[in-house]
Amino acid sequence: MFNYVNMLNTETDALEESNKEIKDQINKIKERGDMNEQEKRNLKLALESEIAMIEQEIERGNLEYREIKETFARTQKYVEKMVLMFKQSRFFVLVAQKMSYEDGFSFTENNVVQYLAELEEYVSSLITYTAFKRDEPNAAVSAIPLDKLPLKEFNKKDMAIDPSVDAHWN
Repeated sequence: MFNYVNMLNTETDALEESNKEIKDQINKIKERGDMNEQEKRNLKLALESEIAMIEQEIERGNLEYREIKETFARTQKYVEKMVLMFKQSRFFVLVAQKMSYEDGFSFTENNVVQYLAELEEYVSSLITYTAFKRDEPNAAVSAIPLDKLPLKEFNKKDMAIDPSVDAHWN
């Protein structure tokens, strides 16, 4: 019974809110009906101006969308070429989700991060391989496994970094 009463109270609150919104709409309509012709023209001009502004914003958004889509298409070509070259090499993916290329290679809003993560891991493997091949003193640092790195937080501006002091830096 207690749950049923709570449910009824919730429905009552929702209906009261709906009634309030409907009353507000009725009042706005009544106010518009009471307006003189000049006020109606002014309101019409204001609404037309707002419509024009919103249409401009929509067009800007569409232009931005097209630009992003073109950037994705250009980037996709290079990512596809690099991934396919890495797949033919002896490098392999350990951490990132290996993408399926049976149905082709197509960036979408949902999979672009996975494609780039796979490429990032391939590039990281190449950097590590090259560092060890050159006998670089910091080769071990370049071999840090990607699953041990913290998540990238691009929205952080100020980040305190506490570098460890190494003997060969002094």
